[in-house]
Amino acid sequence: MDFRVDIDPSAPATPGSETFGLERGGSRRTMRIHDYDEVYAVPGLYEHVVQDLLGCTSPQTLAAALAVRVVAAGAAPSSVRCLDVGAGNGVSGEALTAAGLSPVAALDISAAAKDAAARDRPGLYVEYVVGALGDVELPALVRRLGLNALVSAGALTGRHIEPPVLAETWATFATGDWLAFTCAEQHADGARSDFEAHTTFELDERFLHRRLTNGDPVWYRVLVGRRR
Repeated sequence: MDFRVDIDPSAPATPGSETFGLERGGSRRTMRIHDYDEVYAVPGLYEHVVQDLLGCTSPQTLAAALAVRVVAAGAAPSSVRCLDVGAGNGVSGEALTAAGLSPVAALDISAAAKDAAARDRPGLYVEYVVGALGDVELPALVRRLGLNALVSAGALTGRHIEPPVLAETWATFATGDWLAFTCAEQHADGARSDFEAHTTFELDERFLHRRLTNGDPVWYRVLVGRRR
């Protein structure tokens, strides 16, 4: 790493406002964790702050939960071709691959996220789409790439993707296809209700998503289901 990060545990640490200090190239600056475009511009910075220092487990938790349910259903994880929504720089797709799943397509609103994924994880996705969910021709994408799973690790709510919008995307998938997402605990019941009419949920568990910069725990739930 060509940078050094420090975190002040006494600084305000509400979700969305967390900051850290970055020293790089002889200069120092304060950055917000959620200024993703700026964070992604520095190779390895997002992973070091969010995964290493704050212990984020959402990508691995989602991937493992989905893989276990797929195997329990008698299928090979590699047969699950995922649309990774809110894919960022590919940390989630990397976790899916490690679990034996196939992260075929990625979608994120940030062009900087796509650039970072191509830079740091070339070839991870067959296709990376930049845009908002409502602006993408998803039925054509799902058919063309043979997608049979909709996944989203930590991107629901919190100024990212609203559950009703993801539920509309879910409507483009076929009966028996897989749905897996992680969501902040306080939003999880509402998110689940948006999918309930067309989904049989097989897993809904609480887990420690990560720590805030002040050390407080952030609890999420991971949900896995199939379209009915």
